[in-house]
Amino acid sequence: MGIGLRSLMIAALAGTALTALSAAALEADPRIVGRAAVVQDLVSGRTTPTDQRVIKLNDLVLFQEQIITGPKSKAIIEFRDGTTLELGPNGALTLDKMIFDPEGGKKDKAVSISRGLFRLVSGAAAPDSTTTIKTPSGTIGIRGSVASGVVPSDPNQPTVIVGGSGNFTHTSNNGTTTQFTGGQAIIANVNGSTVPPNNVPAGTTLSVINQVGNTLGQQPPTLPTAPTNVQQQLAAANTVPANQQQQQQTSNNPPLNTPPAAGQVTLASGVQTTATNTPPTAQQQQQINNYAQQQQQVNNQQQQQATQNVVQGLSTVMNPTQLANAVNQISSGNPAQSQTAQNASGLSQQQVAQAPAALPPALQAAINSGNAAAVTQVINTLSAGNPQRAATLAQQAVAAAERLLQTNPQAAVSVAGATMQIVAQLQVQNSAPPQVLQTITTAARIFVSPIAQRVAPQQTGNLAVQAAQIAGSPAIYAANPQAAIQVMASAYQTVQSPSVAVANPTASGQVAQTLSQASQAQTLNQANPTNSAQIAQILASSNSNLPGVVEDLQGATGVQNPTETPLRSELNSFQASPT
Repeated sequence: MGIGLRSLMIAALAGTALTALSAAALEADPRIVGRAAVVQDLVSGRTTPTDQRVIKLNDLVLFQEQIITGPKSKAIIEFRDGTTLELGPNGALTLDKMIFDPEGGKKDKAVSISRGLFRLVSGAAAPDSTTTIKTPSGTIGIRGSVASGVVPSDPNQPTVIVGGSGNFTHTSNNGTTTQFTGGQAIIANVNGSTVPPNNVPAGTTLSVINQVGNTLGQQPPTLPTAPTNVQQQLAAANTVPANQQQQQQTSNNPPLNTPPAAGQVTLASGVQTTATNTPPTAQQQQQINNYAQQQQQVNNQQQQQATQNVVQGLSTVMNPTQLANAVNQISSGNPAQSQTAQNASGLSQQQVAQAPAALPPALQAAINSGNAAAVTQVINTLSAGNPQRAATLAQQAVAAAERLLQTNPQAAVSVAGATMQIVAQLQVQNSAPPQVLQTITTAARIFVSPIAQRVAPQQTGNLAVQAAQIAGSPAIYAANPQAAIQVMASAYQTVQSPSVAVANPTASGQVAQTLSQASQAQTLNQANPTNSAQIAQILASSNSNLPGVVEDLQGATGVQNPTETPLRSELNSFQASPT
């Protein structure tokens, strides 16, 4: 960051008049990481060895800025996504990266903590999200979480990290990875050795919890509202596409050296930092469990507040279509905040539902390639083991595939096949039945299409078999029995097609067997008393006596049907409902 821009920034925050051109450039600067939401006593920042300043309340903080707290100081940095990072006395951290593109569904945040007590609470979500904290003893990957710890000023002393809520991966300096979750801790040494959570003494975990709580407060404080001009600058930076943010946050400058601390940062006296096989006492375990529950509440509350703040900010700088895309992406990253995001946007449910969500760039590229293996790999990578996120990404991908049907039907079928592989996983089905059912409903509109059957008859037959099997799964069927029945009818319609029957002669028997079993399934008959009768009607029909099935499932592909059947009404109702 040059001296000129820093001077402009300080002038803006001091109320000095700027030209329109300078103000516009400042507001759209993606190198803005966030703001200083709380400043106690002396807190300083610098982006070069000589460019040091005193940080004041609501000052913007920048890419590669080093933040230093004095012996009586504390600071809270609020990132552009609403994440907060608290730093205690004698602390030092560097803001390595803050990529946040809510419309594009991308977030990549990285911080290096050289020393200090800290607490991080996650903010607004994105489907493609990465947060890392680097310490002298290793790097922590964080997902949707609260994390705190003590990073001693003497790097030869171990760092202790406690998970409040969420999931964490610690990579030591020798490359060893350790997984832990809320209510667990690790002890990491600079030589690469790590004490895993099951061997961390309960007394050590509780000591760090108390040390952080006594220094920073038992709970994160309520933050003062940012001034309007600061909110606008943060929001404007969030409208810059992720790739441009990445370009602006690229530097060949070496990391700044950490200045000596005015006082020591250390673990409490007598804390054990070696492994133990002694389990926690009942009282200790209860205290740890209570802490984890409290931190989960903290995380939920902050994500709600962060979602509200981010979306309200975006509503001042985005047009309705962009805003609806951002709301969809935030909701995809954290479905629990869907209603909060919509309410904060001021958009109607219909406006949000009608906006096609922008896909993560890697997934969009894989879909455009028509490479099923690439689509599957990208979804697995982006979901990072989260089955609900995998279901959401599969739902978005098959919707994009449907839009390719008329121009590239082979790619549409291939992508649909990839998404079916994702939602065929039992863990995904149990975690997100509505998203899975919506995915196979959209896939059915693809494989029932004559153009898809013409260019890929064997693949469409395979898709029909898979869709029928998934639709008959109790969890999926219960989400909307009539929509599941419609998928079964579409599957049977497809495998009866002459082109499919020739290319995939076993598919017809497989679908018929699946439907026959579904008609006798007690759980399905309980969910839908007419289940057996409806399936019997499907099995008794041929292509010529399945009126409306093709049309019902192809509404998005240009085929019109003037009739309105009960199945069509149920399916339309399902598709219009939020997931």
